[in-house]
Amino acid sequence: LELLGVELGVNGRVRNNLLLVFSFRLWHWAALVVQRKLVVIAGIVWNPPTSCA
Repeated sequence: LELLGVELGVNGRVRNNLLLVFSFRLWHWAALVVQRKLVVIAGIVWNPPTSCA
């Protein structure tokens, strides 16, 4: 029973680490996408195309 508990603990820790890495990558990617969109939106707002004006 003790061995099983240790094994489960290790597996849980590994899974948590993988989840952490995955969510971190997801957040990083999401932040990059949002940043890019904000830059595009800011560029349009600050320099509106003459056709729209």
